[in-house]
Amino acid sequence: MSKSAMIHPSGASSLDMTSNGTPVVKPRRPIQCKSCHAHITDMDFLLSRSFTGFIGKAALFSTTSSSRALVLSPPATRLMYTGAHTIQELACARCGAYLGWKILRAHEWSEKWKDGRFLLELAALTGYEMWDETRQRRRRTTVVGRSPEERRRTVRPQLPDSPSPSP
Repeated sequence: MSKSAMIHPSGASSLDMTSNGTPVVKPRRPIQCKSCHAHITDMDFLLSRSFTGFIGKAALFSTTSSSRALVLSPPATRLMYTGAHTIQELACARCGAYLGWKILRAHEWSEKWKDGRFLLELAALTGYEMWDETRQRRRRTTVVGRSPEERRRTVRPQLPDSPSPSP
């Protein structure tokens, strides 16, 4: 792999190889600040969308693209639905808009996997709209197999008539 290939913490690479060995650059899927469009993170770092932030729906990311893109508040301990967490609130470095928070420490043992992760508020971001588009593409994908005409010609066995219930 060339030095220009970017390796993400998830192990994903920005360069893939085709079947004949030529490199193909994957398109970036950036997540940006809604007010100033500063690059915050990529969808490659997305861990889960099933979170709720202080202002609504939120998503958990493993990392952000650059520490220079964010301003962190001093750490504070907050009591949340899943227990106490020590967090730092995040703001956009360019425009100062509130974006979410970084989970420094989860105090509950069952929530330790969130340590060091970033919870970003979807209302403050743009670029995540592609999630729904990706899901729709997956639904449209068909399994390779028989053609629709072949499936229609298949004779299904008839079940015997069941006796009618007596009155």
